[in-house]
Amino acid sequence: MKYVPMTQETRNAAQQTSTYNLVLQDEVRPAVNLSNASGALGGGLIAAAIDSSINDDRAMGAFSVAAPLLNDTLDLNFRKLIVEEFNPVLISEFNASDTKETAESKYLNDKEIKAQIASLKEGEAALYLFTHYQFFDNFKVVLFETTATLYTAGKAKVSKPAYRNSFTFISDPVGTGNLDSIRLWKDNNSQLYRATVNNALSEIRKMLEADIKVANQEACITGTRYTRYNVLGDYKSRGVITAQDGNRVQIRDNDGSLINLHNELLGKKLSKGCKA
Repeated sequence: MKYVPMTQETRNAAQQTSTYNLVLQDEVRPAVNLSNASGALGGGLIAAAIDSSINDDRAMGAFSVAAPLLNDTLDLNFRKLIVEEFNPVLISEFNASDTKETAESKYLNDKEIKAQIASLKEGEAALYLFTHYQFFDNFKVVLFETTATLYTAGKAKVSKPAYRNSFTFISDPVGTGNLDSIRLWKDNNSQLYRATVNNALSEIRKMLEADIKVANQEACITGTRYTRYNVLGDYKSRGVITAQDGNRVQIRDNDGSLINLHNELLGKKLSKGCKA
């Protein structure tokens, strides 16, 4: 995902914004360690298909471990919680008039998005939000990530948005992994997991709200290496710490995205990271 920063020109062009807040999944998903991850990286999707039966077995195993928590949180309506958190920002910052009581569940392909943004009139904009959430590191952490993409009138190319960024919240580590971590997430009617969901959505909303402020001046405490996650597992990245609150920090990654995480995931400090 390529970062496209917010500009005053874009803010001026987005006087009335239609919104599409998408959450495809019904519940949190466990990460699956693919048996051929290195092959998939080098050879694309063809390699990933070779061991599909093995990977399917691993996926089923991962969901079996998570089952006690998933069953205990069937009443947690993530799609409703996310709009309750995001809608006030969409209304106040983007003048959105079409917000709904629950997030969308239908994926829009490029053709559908192109048709929508091609119909925009001067002063109109279209904002697409997509959120997913997933367990990583053997269920010790849960990651929430929202991507925001804004189009303004006169730019009907899906690959050329007026603004785009992603916002990631990685929870504090819980337990020693697998069943031990699931047990702790599930204790007391999944109190810790429920609180984490609410906190994650609140922090992502704050990151989005701050990122679209054109004149926003971020602090730079120090440069850092840190651990991130994607579908293939964890990987190292770098950026600058822009805020710190107790054991948690906010990082502006070198790719422009914002990440809120526990300082346990931090690596080597980069003293030159804040220098121009």
